[in-house]
Amino acid sequence: MATESPRHEQPANSSEVVRVQDVQVVYRPPFAPPKTALTRANLRLARGQSLGIVGPNGAGKTTLLRTIAGLIRPAAGKIRVLGLDPVRDRPALMRRVGVLLNGARHFPERWSVHDALRFTATMYGVPTSASLEPLLEVFGLADKAHAPISTLSLGNRQRLSLVAVFVHEPELVLLDEPTLALDIATVERFAAFLHERLQRGISAIITSHDHAALGKLVHEALLIENGATRAPDHPLAHYARLIIRTDRRATLPPDPQVQVFDDRLELPNDPRLVARVLEQLDAQGVRVLEMRTQSGVETVARGQLGGES
Repeated sequence: MATESPRHEQPANSSEVVRVQDVQVVYRPPFAPPKTALTRANLRLARGQSLGIVGPNGAGKTTLLRTIAGLIRPAAGKIRVLGLDPVRDRPALMRRVGVLLNGARHFPERWSVHDALRFTATMYGVPTSASLEPLLEVFGLADKAHAPISTLSLGNRQRLSLVAVFVHEPELVLLDEPTLALDIATVERFAAFLHERLQRGISAIITSHDHAALGKLVHEALLIENGATRAPDHPLAHYARLIIRTDRRATLPPDPQVQVFDDRLELPNDPRLVARVLEQLDAQGVRVLEMRTQSGVETVARGQLGGES
């Protein structure tokens, strides 16, 4: 039986990998009223770019990833992934996309790490000898290659899930909570690996509640609330802020860049501004208890996108 070839659509931008335009998703469970999961989602991703999607629980982050992956048919709007319709052309598209949903992949417990990856590689027609060993080394699983999955720690299971995503060298990865159960060193190693792949032209869309980890993985971030996306007006670095915790409330001259709370100040991480504020605190006898950087991802996740220039 003849099958229809995937119909490519020329993207608006030749480097565009994903375009989501006014997408709405409605769940229609049996014996229950319809539930709108995405009201109006918009997103564009260029080749070599990594984008973080942040927002509260139930906002629609995973639904958006599943829709981009072609697992959900939108009720309205338009999606193109690598020039293809992700629902209609899903078989062709999945050979070019790596997907991790709900934080992990699941393999039979009796399988070894190597069995799981060989199975994954076979599904994609990838020679196992050429692809597995370097990935096992990068993710610290080389010494676990023949260990049964039943013996793996939660962190090592997550590493295995990540290796499986990259076995077939996808052009795009969709990662839902990829850093679950990973220690700081592994997150750093994964970030270095991902950025090397990004430089080679891969693209990534990532969700995570660990905003510190997500900040190491992405170039930009998109906020989603109540099923609607909201893009920052500035590059992600613009939203990095410094949190200064104090022993009491400070009284400072009005400054739209500086937010004063009972026990802390929040301000852009600008050296000249920080120096001036510290001088003002010292002049008042206000003691600084702690200073920490809030990543741009965390600022976006908190919805603090307006009133900054």
